[in-house]
Amino acid sequence: MIKLTRLDKKELCINADLIKTVEVTPDTLITLATGERLFVSETMDEVRARFIEYQWLIREQRARGVLETATPLPDDTAAEPAETSSA
Repeated sequence: MIKLTRLDKKELCINADLIKTVEVTPDTLITLATGERLFVSETMDEVRARFIEYQWLIREQRARGVLETATPLPDDTAAEPAETSSA
């Protein structure tokens, strides 16, 4: 999730994987895959930077084995299926 600020100065966290588009109208408008639309104080470049940082963090954690994934990301060669133990 990424932390953003609504125009009324209230902070919120959104699931970055749900971001469909980010546009400037002149305020920054985020449209989610759910159809919900949010106006935020951050610029489009700030939202983009936070999205990229989030994606790098997820990939790094998967590579370290902190996060498991059912199916590796297309360019995530470091991710391997989790081992199952037969206890």
